[in-house]
Amino acid sequence: MGAVLNSFDGHVDFAAVKAASLGSIEKLASRWLPHGKRLGNEWVATNPTRSDGRPGSFKVNVVSGVWSDFATGESGGDMMDLWSYLFGGDPLDAAREVGDLLGVPRTSNIARLHLGPRASVVPAVTAPAAGVLAPGQSLRDPSNFPPRTPPNAEGKPRFVAAGAEGPRVYGDEKRRHVYKCGTVPIKIKVMRKEGDALIWYRVSDGAVSGWQLQKPKGFNEVVYFGSLDWSNPERQDDFLFWPEGEKDVESVTARGELAVTFGGVGDGLPAGCEQYVRGRHIVILADNDAPGRDHAAKKAALAYPVAASVRVVHFSEVPHKGDVSDYFQMGNTIGALLQISKMEETYKPRVAPDVSSPASAEALTKASVLKATPYTWMDPTTIPRRDFVYGRHLIRKFVSATIAPGGVGKSSLIVSETLSMVSGKALLGVQPTSRLRVWLWNLEDPQEEIARHVQATAQHFELSASDIEGHLFVDSGRDQRLVITITDRAGTTILEPVVDALVAELLVRQIDHLVVDPFVSSHDASENDNSAMDRIVKAWGRVAQRANCSIELVHHSRKSAAGETETTAESARGGKALTDGCRSVRVLNRMTADEAEKAGVDNPRSYFRVYVDKANLAPPAENSDWFHLKSIDLGNNPSGGYGDSVGVVVPWVWPDLMSDVTVSDLRQVQALVSKRPYRENHQAQDWVGKAVAEALGIDLDQPKNKRKIMALLKVWLKSGALKKVEDNDAKGNPRYFVQVGVLAND
Repeated sequence: MGAVLNSFDGHVDFAAVKAASLGSIEKLASRWLPHGKRLGNEWVATNPTRSDGRPGSFKVNVVSGVWSDFATGESGGDMMDLWSYLFGGDPLDAAREVGDLLGVPRTSNIARLHLGPRASVVPAVTAPAAGVLAPGQSLRDPSNFPPRTPPNAEGKPRFVAAGAEGPRVYGDEKRRHVYKCGTVPIKIKVMRKEGDALIWYRVSDGAVSGWQLQKPKGFNEVVYFGSLDWSNPERQDDFLFWPEGEKDVESVTARGELAVTFGGVGDGLPAGCEQYVRGRHIVILADNDAPGRDHAAKKAALAYPVAASVRVVHFSEVPHKGDVSDYFQMGNTIGALLQISKMEETYKPRVAPDVSSPASAEALTKASVLKATPYTWMDPTTIPRRDFVYGRHLIRKFVSATIAPGGVGKSSLIVSETLSMVSGKALLGVQPTSRLRVWLWNLEDPQEEIARHVQATAQHFELSASDIEGHLFVDSGRDQRLVITITDRAGTTILEPVVDALVAELLVRQIDHLVVDPFVSSHDASENDNSAMDRIVKAWGRVAQRANCSIELVHHSRKSAAGETETTAESARGGKALTDGCRSVRVLNRMTADEAEKAGVDNPRSYFRVYVDKANLAPPAENSDWFHLKSIDLGNNPSGGYGDSVGVVVPWVWPDLMSDVTVSDLRQVQALVSKRPYRENHQAQDWVGKAVAEALGIDLDQPKNKRKIMALLKVWLKSGALKKVEDNDAKGNPRYFVQVGVLAND
């Protein structure tokens, strides 16, 4: 299957395929995962992409289509994602296959369904400014080429005789982009491995056709459109994407959508280029940096007078200077981009109000429903303190968020903290302000699974019914959904009746803290839609304000990009507006192999650390709050054997190297070091660590003991109890030695 559609095989309607798949989730799941079975609202199966012995960890929600492998943390949002995961195709292949299975006809794309008819009145075509070939002329093969520019004394501009294939490929060439007039190449941009570009222009030198490295006089620019014909009359109502550079055009067209460009920010916008978007539904894809945003604004201003509609999509979730190609590389689909584009508000240029005279300014102020409130000076000592509900993370009247990859232990941590709050006991080392009333709303798990976690946690911390009853409220999203938005062709809207009912219940029950786990199940908007995420997180903030409670949104992190080892607030899945709108954001990171080695831990997967993320600066491992996921047996096996094993989060303290080392031990070390020369290098035969091992009675053959000794030496050298000096060894070579420094005393 190819990724490029044409007029013969029809155009995939992503929205129609997704709608059809929502009504056939169990049918598709049983077809693709035949060795599974339905349990409640889930299709439970083995994962055919890995060695999976028995069903249990791989589940598909037959209501929403959300699927996840809880053993690996891999997940997806719909059946197209599942098809791509299982069979290895791209998003377009997945939509085709699922659509064909369900009998969805191939028509125009989502834009045609949701944008309505094109504008019936299109401004009259005007002649484009010099330098840009008229769109109609660009569709026809040229009859001739501009004459070659006469070379100067140095032979510049460079000229090579070649036909349509262009200059030969050089060793430093990374890729080339061919601009065509009709079917004839007239300009080639060669991207080199160093990052710069060469631009060749088609010229004629008498009867010889060739290419030169300078724009010739009389050359008219044309649009770059990649592998799909932007002018296809059958797709005039489709979105026409306008990203920055040629690579981005190819990323979009390879996924079946139309795209054009005149080059990146550095290439500028040739006069008259807006004629190529006349009467089209334009989506401008901005690069994620200041020049990219400025360039997108200029393109929008150019397109607005002539296009049927203009939208601008910003990719705040990609790295700085990232673009739509990076967006796809992060695992996002063309269907997601179409959905985001559909929900973006159409561009309108800002018009400043008339305040040229006092009278007009006064009239504008009277007509406005917005009023500036004068600030009233007050005694700062009378301002109420922030009402921290639990630690420094949960604050009454504010929204907080917990971000972590799947399977680390965030939901188990939430349960332990919840029981700490309702019991008023410092189960994890944090003393709640009082016994609090907490509403734990798990939108994924069934009620009995939530009960397993609650009872296992209570069992470990020796809590009784009296510690919980009357203060803990628990609901499952399978029995009672909590969705506060509705998303349709007009965009995402907050369901105010749902919000009002939620606030009323919070007030009646006098809830101090509400947990929404996971956040993604509390709305139906695209996570990458920053505008929608901003509205949703602010709606949750108003709930916290009105109900006088704190709210925790539990959210997944995105898949780590290449080179990323640390989960931060920036790792939150979807648009950044979510974490920006939260008063406090904390992140969970599983113990790494290196940390496990330093701490002497054998099973690092059951340990994780938590910190409140500030400016994305993670504290050192030994200064983080650490927790251990301890397995607790519920004893619920009627036969008397092992029952269900449930992970319970308990506090864990990073080992203190000095906890079992005394001043007397240091004196013994100093006594041994003073007797003979010892080297600083741990690979030397006479390494000073051997003296430490002898003094402390430590087996140096154990790797963890050697690491401990190296850490102790670092502490003692820093304190001055030992000192490093340079001297010659027995062969007269300069080496570093360790000698006794300040003598230890009580």
